[in-house]
Amino acid sequence: MSDYRLVLAAPANPDLRLLTERLDRDLLERYPADEIFGLDFEDPSIDEVVFVIAYDGEQPVGCGAIRPLDDSSAELKRFYVESSHRKRGIAARIFRFLEKTAVERGYRILRLEAGWEQPEAIRFYRKQGFCEIVRYGEYTGCESSVCFEKDMGSGDASYPIGPFKHEGIITEEQRAVWIREIESLPLKLAMAVEDLSDSQLDTPYREGGWTIRQVVHHLADSHMNSMIRFKLALTEENPTVKPYAEDRWAMLEDSRQLPILPSLLLLESLHLRWTCLLRSLRAEDYERTFYHPESKQSNRLAHALGVYAWHGNHHVAHIRSLRERMGW
Repeated sequence: MSDYRLVLAAPANPDLRLLTERLDRDLLERYPADEIFGLDFEDPSIDEVVFVIAYDGEQPVGCGAIRPLDDSSAELKRFYVESSHRKRGIAARIFRFLEKTAVERGYRILRLEAGWEQPEAIRFYRKQGFCEIVRYGEYTGCESSVCFEKDMGSGDASYPIGPFKHEGIITEEQRAVWIREIESLPLKLAMAVEDLSDSQLDTPYREGGWTIRQVVHHLADSHMNSMIRFKLALTEENPTVKPYAEDRWAMLEDSRQLPILPSLLLLESLHLRWTCLLRSLRAEDYERTFYHPESKQSNRLAHALGVYAWHGNHHVAHIRSLRERMGW
């Protein structure tokens, strides 16, 4: 990567225009023209957009941009690397630069839009810590669009993406997004722990917190319990579920010492079955409930779905945050 450099660029930069034209040609091979959402370089607000170009020597090989959405959110746009220069770490380098720039400008949330015909891009964004969200803004009515969001830091090591929250009606589209987040958790977790040594796996994600190894095994324990709760709620009337002492489970020998592969494989199989079940349910099924004796509340499956989509992302963020802090 020593020959690559990143340079901030003005909207009129000819290298930037060349790269965005190539990006549009690539997108036109995948989508109709009216499903491609670029930037209007003639719009006066274009001066608020931050553009960066990656160069290999004097050759422009990649670009990206962030534009403001509101006081706390920005959007990743025009993200592209030439096909001849992919899989060399350039995209990650452009993204890290833009993410850092967004944080320095006071943004906490970074959003983006991609499309279902770009699986390689979706995998990249998930690897960078993005979670799927309901389509927003100009993408709302576009069926080929898929939107993502990354919380770039709450400042709380315990809750790096903040606590779970959802206001209003849980729509069919929202349920579909949460199901896809549950479906993708095993892959995101595997990418988050990739190439970590045993000593790194035994590092707490925060002072006084669990080790990465314990976090991985906890996800398997927790999501096994969750799927059972779903099945109980679907086959009984507001059943009382049995709580478990997750802090004590995390201190058992299998959670503290066992290699993480068994839990990674367990999660892969579990989430395959769980996703199959979730996609088979009707809207009225998601209104069924289970009773939790600790909270003394009945929980709707629609709400529980969101909680567990968040829960997986919450713990993956613990691992990613530690890796970023440690430079792993």
